[in-house]
Amino acid sequence: MTSTITVAAKEIPNLFQDDERPKAYSYVRFSTKRQAKGDSLQRQLDRSREYAAENNLHLQEKSFEDLGVSAFDRSNVTKGALAAFIRAVESGLIERGSFLLVENLDRLSRADLFDAMHLLDALVKLGIRVVTLADKRILDEESVKDQTSLIWAVMVFIRANEESATKSDRVKKAHQRKRDNGSTFAFGQGPGWLRPNANKTGWDVVPEKAESVVKVFELVASGIGSTAIARIANREGWPVPGKAKDWHKTLPHKLVHNRRVLGEFEPSIKDGKARRQTGDCWPDYYPRIVSLELFNAAQAAAERRRHLPKRRDAGYHNVFQGFLRCGHCGATLARKGKTSGRNSAGYALYVCADRDRGVTKCPNWNARELETKLIPPLMTSVSAEILKGSVKQNALEALDLERAALLQDTKSLQNLLHIVEQAGGSAALANRIRELDSAVEARKVHVMELSAVANDPVAAVWEDDVEQAIVDALGAVRDITDARMTERAELHESFTRVIRKLSVWAGSHAVLQLRHDDANVFIPLSEQAPLHMALKGGLSLPICASNDETAVFG
Repeated sequence: MTSTITVAAKEIPNLFQDDERPKAYSYVRFSTKRQAKGDSLQRQLDRSREYAAENNLHLQEKSFEDLGVSAFDRSNVTKGALAAFIRAVESGLIERGSFLLVENLDRLSRADLFDAMHLLDALVKLGIRVVTLADKRILDEESVKDQTSLIWAVMVFIRANEESATKSDRVKKAHQRKRDNGSTFAFGQGPGWLRPNANKTGWDVVPEKAESVVKVFELVASGIGSTAIARIANREGWPVPGKAKDWHKTLPHKLVHNRRVLGEFEPSIKDGKARRQTGDCWPDYYPRIVSLELFNAAQAAAERRRHLPKRRDAGYHNVFQGFLRCGHCGATLARKGKTSGRNSAGYALYVCADRDRGVTKCPNWNARELETKLIPPLMTSVSAEILKGSVKQNALEALDLERAALLQDTKSLQNLLHIVEQAGGSAALANRIRELDSAVEARKVHVMELSAVANDPVAAVWEDDVEQAIVDALGAVRDITDARMTERAELHESFTRVIRKLSVWAGSHAVLQLRHDDANVFIPLSEQAPLHMALKGGLSLPICASNDETAVFG
């Protein structure tokens, strides 16, 4: 349950009336749903009324209530209604000499003795008279000078803390036994696309929310970022897998890194005021809603995006983003759309970043013209790597997935080693570390094998397939609407996977550098593009097997 603060600080002045009686405030707290169904709330309020009537106190109509809030972890003091009461006293909205009525002292705190006594001391020094209704004892600046009152308070706080600690330990051990037995019992708060089943022996999928999560993974794998996905989800009205009413721009990012979609559960334990991961991993605790292949594909795409400059065009019109350079000076060529004026829709320029800063006078390119000149030779040069179903494309996709899995396993291994370093480890944790270490080494070998296949220079593709791919790519790029945004994002993702850099000399030529090949591909952009211009700026041309410097023409 959440904290319920019946009185906010701004409301408190309205509680004061012209009454000479000392003012009293009721503080009610309990920590479980079960208590909310019983008479705990009414009992505590009735006791406050009785005490106020017997002692001629002006009990305020509104009470401070922490319903379902723990005093063991100090939640009521740090963010609950009791915290609001203390702030009101500190600001003077509640005057010195007021009474705070509580059923027992342990309603205020069940934390360790030092924290509990610090809370009591703070209230008393603020001039508040704390009354425990069970025994009608008053703790204020005068009474705490009596050692008997202090010893009594110390004993109450020690007993309360020990009771809570014992109960907490008992619950932890019960959960651990169920974990050790491989139980899928539903406890705690599950992910937003699941709900506990009727008898709480497992979890049921909420179909419409799970479908939203799968869509997020598919779009991330295709190259679309978190902000764009949130915009699409809000526009199309996707159900939100959580408590929020709409999609925040960070939600897709959080979802795509959440391994609970694979059915995994990593238990954590309360360690003081914070939660600490145990390092355990329960496979198949939750129903799996995303395949391992799609999960790794999304991780690979997200990792590539992490190394790219932040995207500014929401419609993914710049399919060269991250690797297009000005050949004259080496700066980035950025695509800038025209935002005003007649016929502005669809009109854009590729602008040299250094020229934009006033550093150089490098020429700009009309976007439609440059894209029309570049995409056909680019698609031809990298067709083996990006056409669906080709040997190289399959190898590159497999390589991406294996690299993503290697990155995930490496991070998990590092996290486990950190846990052992900070808090020690168990035999189960040691076994998990050995398993992950073996998996990491095996994946490294597999990455090397797949890299050999991906870098194989002999890879045939059908000419008709290449021609159709060029037609599709040009169609998607020339479409100025969002209708083919996903196609543009996928094209950019395919280019990014295989292209390291593409340098362009306006009106002349371009030089393509691939990630998996040391050769540079010379692409003429006009009939007047002589080969010697490719050497300007100290660019190296590919070195063939004969070790002679030659150019490869696109």
